Amino acid sequence: MRDSKRHWNSDWRTLVAAAAISCIGILIRSCYRVAEVAQGFHGALTSSETAFYVGDTLPLFVAIVIYVPFRPGRFITAKLAPSVNELQNGRDLSLSRGTLGYNHEVPSAVLDDY
Repeated sequence: MRDSKRHWNSDWRTLVAAAAISCIGILIRSCYRVAEVAQGFHGALTSSETAFYVGDTLPLFVAIVIYVPFRPGRFITAKLAPSVNELQNGRDLSLSRGTLGYNHEVPSAVLDDY
């Protein structure tokens, strides 16, 4: 594959791995919250501060902090995103109108504003 020879800090798969770690952290927190609510207001998880920090705060901290070294702006460069000139010239308009399920034609005067 062409992408496999890229350095880790410019390979899109690194960003996907960071997003996966972030999602896992959010899922862990969600499972903790479900268990906490299932025990009720006076349950063991509700009354334990240690359980709160381990089950609620730590997974969210990991889910947020993972984007500090792996911020999306490092991986999504201007070369990947279409420029305004390309959009105005109609190079990507057929893709956006045809593949997104729009069944009506958009007047070109409307598209010139973008």
